[in-house]
Amino acid sequence: MIDSGEVFAWGNGENGQLGLGNRLNQLTPQQIKLYHNNNETPNKNSGQPESAIDISCGKRHTGIITSSKFYLKTKSL
Repeated sequence: MIDSGEVFAWGNGENGQLGLGNRLNQLTPQQIKLYHNNNETPNKNSGQPESAIDISCGKRHTGIITSSKFYLKTKSL
């Protein structure tokens, strides 16, 4: 997360745990697009753009808190 509230993810994404809306590995940082809408997936391009307030990242998850939502992507066990 950078000062503006934008969030970037990279690494092993084969199970969707990066929160990018796909199951691809990413070798370079990719922006996780956050929108205020009713969709469960953050990268759905609809609604008003949002900034992250806090994040939690680990080997098997990405969690993002915005002013209106909590997004969580995990690797299936």
